[in-house]
Amino acid sequence: MILRLCQRATAGNTASAFGLTAALGRLALVLYLVNSVVIRRSLACLGYWEAARPHQPKDLSKQRLRHPDKRRKKDNEAKDDVAYKPSHSAEYRLPLSVHFSHLPPIFRVCANERYGKVKVSHKSRHSQNHISMPAYAENRKARFDYEILETYEAGIELLGFEVKAIRSGRIMLTGAFAIPRGPELWLTNASIPAYQPENTPRGYDPERARRLLLHKSEIATLIGKSRTAGLTIVPLRVYSKNRRIKVLLGVARRKKQFDKREKIKKRDMAREAARTLGK
Repeated sequence: MILRLCQRATAGNTASAFGLTAALGRLALVLYLVNSVVIRRSLACLGYWEAARPHQPKDLSKQRLRHPDKRRKKDNEAKDDVAYKPSHSAEYRLPLSVHFSHLPPIFRVCANERYGKVKVSHKSRHSQNHISMPAYAENRKARFDYEILETYEAGIELLGFEVKAIRSGRIMLTGAFAIPRGPELWLTNASIPAYQPENTPRGYDPERARRLLLHKSEIATLIGKSRTAGLTIVPLRVYSKNRRIKVLLGVARRKKQFDKREKIKKRDMAREAARTLGK
């Protein structure tokens, strides 16, 4: 039928009729593609969001109202005539970061030029791991006998079965301290019993010296402070951080007997006050 109309329009010229028919077909195809989802998504990727999905403000007066029986209590306590807002309205559209997060950086640049900065957040794979750092051992005696001046976080060089023993809570820090050996720091007198005595290598010493892992600047600082008169480096806590065993080191100064008595006195007074308030 379109061909006959084209023949009439071209006064019976068949070649011109075929050319006009092809032109109309191309125009129809272009109009179809412009109206298709693929083209609209492509325009959105290139940053032409409004050309892909034109925003037309809706008349809220024509929207239906909620039935009084279907409202929630919160709505009933508020206004009576609350307009129902469908999920596809402008207020409920997803943010631009959702639409552009999967695109290469060049397309995000195009989107930034048209819509401003599009913030795309990427979750780290370790963000959910070990948010709380479980403590495997606490050196309470060190906090009682010493005044802690500074603290440093250090890694520690361990054997495989020692890691299992620590994770099961078999480690003692009482009497342990760190000493320098050349350009390194070593933890001594920290007792880690064998995890499985039958499978432990012969001659294993639970209190062997273990190398501490820190930055060069931190090692130099701690070595300098360990050689200062009256200062020592003691382990305060052993815990896990990002699936690795960490040791909290403290630069400490030994308390005098008067300081210990004063601390005991304050602790007893606080305990007595709490007991009195509890009654």
